[in-house]
Amino acid sequence: MTKEEHFHLLVGTTIKYCQCIESDIKLIYAGMCNGDFETNRENVKTETLGSVVKMMKELDQSARTPYFSRNDYRLLFEITGTRNYWAHQGYLDYVYSPEKKFLEQYDKLCADNSKLLNLHKRVQDVRLEFFGFSPRG
Repeated sequence: MTKEEHFHLLVGTTIKYCQCIESDIKLIYAGMCNGDFETNRENVKTETLGSVVKMMKELDQSARTPYFSRNDYRLLFEITGTRNYWAHQGYLDYVYSPEKKFLEQYDKLCADNSKLLNLHKRVQDVRLEFFGFSPRG
């Protein structure tokens, strides 16, 4: 696989991780809120990831044993910009830039993808734990 082919693959998986993280965060938050889960889920559907993370952090950090660490929340807030960049600007910087810029873009994408993969796994584990599919440990 060429670097260009790998670049295209990584953009797709990077956006996939962002979408999965957003979906899982909204499910977890809907479960944390008082009231009917389905109603909560419907209410949060149109909220931005940033606003849901902010509301969830307030609930989670007030618990005796929060699900997410401060560092987790820092990364969750960070991914909004990362997702927006790769969804709206990353390809433009790639297409309209010289070869050197492509290599910089490629390195940035590899780093973002790796960070998002780890965060995606962390959020997925919390979702599974939150809904009783795996023990907390």
